[in-house]
Amino acid sequence: MTAHQQARLARLLAHLKANGGPATTGRIHRLYRTHGIPGRTTARGDLEAATTAGLLTAHGPTNHRTYTLREPA
Repeated sequence: MTAHQQARLARLLAHLKANGGPATTGRIHRLYRTHGIPGRTTARGDLEAATTAGLLTAHGPTNHRTYTLREPA
């Protein structure tokens, strides 16, 4: 994971902790755009990376997926 991706994931997780609710690619894309980060693909990739890292849990089908913060074990 690059330093840029780590910084984006930190922003993504802070946003979800502060604002609650499920994350979608569109929601994270809008967040990223306010910080000058382009691309839905970037948002989608970061959500998948956070899921793979065990930080988020994915819900639903791939064409309408939502993500929630993973509960600590």
